[in-house]
Amino acid sequence: MDSLFGKPPARRIRPSKCANTGVRSSLKNGKGLETESSLEHDFLVLLDFDNRVERYEVQPVTLRWVDNGNEFIYTPDVLVKYTDDARDINPSLKPTLYEVKPHDVLKRDWRKFEPKFRHAMSWARENGVRFKIITEKRIRTPFLDNAQFLLRYHSSTFPYSSTEGSDERYVLNSLKKTGETSVKTLLLYMSQVKTRQAELIPWIWRLILEEKIGTDLDKPLTMTSTIWLAQRERGV
Repeated sequence: MDSLFGKPPARRIRPSKCANTGVRSSLKNGKGLETESSLEHDFLVLLDFDNRVERYEVQPVTLRWVDNGNEFIYTPDVLVKYTDDARDINPSLKPTLYEVKPHDVLKRDWRKFEPKFRHAMSWARENGVRFKIITEKRIRTPFLDNAQFLLRYHSSTFPYSSTEGSDERYVLNSLKKTGETSVKTLLLYMSQVKTRQAELIPWIWRLILEEKIGTDLDKPLTMTSTIWLAQRERGV
């Protein structure tokens, strides 16, 4: 299955007047990946945010088969590979083929999709991977909004510097002293000066992204969100 990574897409996505196609700059892969819809783009955001994901590819493999004299062709949307550490914790996290579809489209066109999905499941079992269908009900949640916000503070784009990590240590040490608290309360504990608070708040978001600070990402992330010192697994 590793042979499917690092290759050009099995099917190229062309610009379309009917679909919201585009390119997602992948943090995990270090390159731009074509997306066929805004929903697929949002799913890739979640994959970049998911610390269990090692890498992923779009349009990874094209399946071809004949059934009752009819030829079928199907290319799943995304192939995801999970880290060894994630699989040690959860052995079910095999490499996974994902099909990304709006729920109403699945419901409307299920008869058309079913033979393709059934064959994809069979192919996946034979090749030691999983096949899963994911819709906006799992993708477009407050978790996605939080992921989009926090990824602005990824190390590759983080615009703030800190001498020998002093601000990072200061935030973590302050939270250790206050214990579980809100973002706003921690900020006020660290400084009453607005300009200093403006320097420190990006570090809170960055440390949440790095999972050095914990919070409930299934709820909208605000200044009143409860935070704590923690290391925990996250993912869709």
